[in-house]
Amino acid sequence: MRKFTGGALAIAGLLALTACGGNVQPAGGDGTDGEAVTIKVGVIPVATTTSLRLGVEKGFFEDEGLNVELQEGQSGSAITASVLSGEAQIGFASAVPLLQAQLRGVPVQIVGPGGSTANHKESVMVASGSAIQDIEDLEGKTVGVVALGAIDELATRTAVREGGGDDSKLKLVSIPFADMPSSLEKGIVDAVVVLDPFYTALVGKGARAIIPEPMQDMLGSDGMTSAYFASKDYLGKNADVLDRFHRALVKSNKYANEHPDEVVEMLPKFTNITSEVAGSLTPAKYSTTVNMDSLERMSKLMVEFSFVDKAPSPDALVARLAR
Repeated sequence: MRKFTGGALAIAGLLALTACGGNVQPAGGDGTDGEAVTIKVGVIPVATTTSLRLGVEKGFFEDEGLNVELQEGQSGSAITASVLSGEAQIGFASAVPLLQAQLRGVPVQIVGPGGSTANHKESVMVASGSAIQDIEDLEGKTVGVVALGAIDELATRTAVREGGGDDSKLKLVSIPFADMPSSLEKGIVDAVVVLDPFYTALVGKGARAIIPEPMQDMLGSDGMTSAYFASKDYLGKNADVLDRFHRALVKSNKYANEHPDEVVEMLPKFTNITSEVAGSLTPAKYSTTVNMDSLERMSKLMVEFSFVDKAPSPDALVARLAR
């Protein structure tokens, strides 16, 4: 069994936090007597969260009586800790850490869909002058992923193995997305698993994709890569609030899919990329339903690649209101 110094320890910390208890209450109001409910939502500054941000700006959540306050985070584990402590009511994370959390008893459930593999510009990239030409050349090389034991690693290992390479020979290290371009340029790593806007930035510097679409390779052309979640405690006390959040989120995701130009315009507002660079990006797509097939596929692969001893239960992870 492989041991993770990142994801597993983060999950352990979350379990300890849960045992200590948390003040998981609405941030303001309960929705009665026409009073708007304020909810804090933990997000990561990546393209996958653009639809939520666009929906907030368009008033879709306000239409449901929700005042959404966004809290910027840098990792799913940090956001999960915030949700469990009650600092935030809802969080965003990739699917694999959420499945790990379910298996280890962290009391969270998915309440809405996140990113889709359609137009999901996330690739295994190498620098322009790299000698790496194909999947087998990655063996023995150092590859940067945003978090060990998360969805990027799972997709990369799956693509390498299915492409004829030996994934056990990969040397994986954790690097924040924002640091990946410089880490690749300086030779700190041989390859990075990167998504937009960093993908497009690297292409502009001559970087090449050795594995163009590992997420699609793993989940198909319309898989779900991430989701929004809440604590079971908050869900039990505020099911109506989360039902309204789910409706507004789905509306936001549909709107973003139908208005890619507005998705592009939104990106410079929460990332450090310019409008010019944003205009060159392929707009992300968003899931409009919680894709149970994607969760089942990842659950099985997590066992196959020794992320976990037994398969997590997607059915237990997904709240009924999100079906």
